[in-house]
Amino acid sequence: MPTRLLLVDADSAVQRMVEQTSLSLGLDAVCFKDAVTALDAIGRLKPALVITDYRLTGATFISFCERLAGMELAPSPPIMALITSEDQFDEAELRFLGVKSFVHKPPQLDDLLRTVRQLCTELGLSLADPKERNSARHAQTTPSESAALADVVAREVGRQLPRLLQTELPSQIALAYPREDMTLIAMEAVQQALPDISHQLIADLKPMIEERVTDITERLLRELLDKRLAEQPLDGTSQGT
Repeated sequence: MPTRLLLVDADSAVQRMVEQTSLSLGLDAVCFKDAVTALDAIGRLKPALVITDYRLTGATFISFCERLAGMELAPSPPIMALITSEDQFDEAELRFLGVKSFVHKPPQLDDLLRTVRQLCTELGLSLADPKERNSARHAQTTPSESAALADVVAREVGRQLPRLLQTELPSQIALAYPREDMTLIAMEAVQQALPDISHQLIADLKPMIEERVTDITERLLRELLDKRLAEQPLDGTSQGT
């Protein structure tokens, strides 16, 4: 199983860059937009490395580090902090809380690649050469097998997403959540339902999953609107005699 990297950053551009970095280094990336959701998942996902924005949503950076340290994970994942020139902090305090390196935002892909690779090497975390990793990946699955796995994931999205939307009023969920968030929710649900399928494969299928999320939410909205129209006749319509 590849080394898992967990990112906490609300910026979708940073998420895409970290996902690209992970692919290049043979890492398995899982991204979250807020600290609360990330902290809830860390104990289950057990990442080997955590990359987090200094300006977190849902918690202060210090409290996030303290919560992470208090989980008593073995080993405790080191932290890479994404900072700006405006951030003020005590570097010694952050290093005491588990921060191993700092990267300035907006990060450059080359800098991020170099820093992640260096940190993983220092920590003894396994990395895969991109060429070897791609060759192994293609050797493990034939085109027909990949297509079959994609069909399995697509069907599971069709099962999981309606179930998730039933927890609250479907129209409110579908309209309130950005499509990117809905896609991440669906990907996490599929991963839980299909633990034998790698995180990386599901990440590779993200465009297809996003299309399925769009189709499903639009269908559910149409069904909800049709139901409401049927339940609420137009003014002046006879209710019967």
